[in-house]
Amino acid sequence: MYLLLGCGSVGYSVAKQIKSEVVIVEKSSERADLLESEGFRVIKGNFTTKTALKKAKLGKAKAVLILTSDPEVNKRAIEVVREINKEVP
Repeated sequence: MYLLLGCGSVGYSVAKQIKSEVVIVEKSSERADLLESEGFRVIKGNFTTKTALKKAKLGKAKAVLILTSDPEVNKRAIEVVREINKEVP
């Protein structure tokens, strides 16, 4: 399973390619509902928190893809991912 953090236009393109293997963590409830209606597995929550990443089963991920356009959010997400699982690429 691949964990996709953030699902804007780039994330959505990636998610479509690996749909059967992806779990998306999305903070926008509206966007998450839309993704769920398209058959994606979605965790609603802020992926810069341990709670959302643990709920998404980060420990089982083959890889984590952080696909936001905000460098600070990306940096914080990396920090939280590493706090939970130092080995995941």
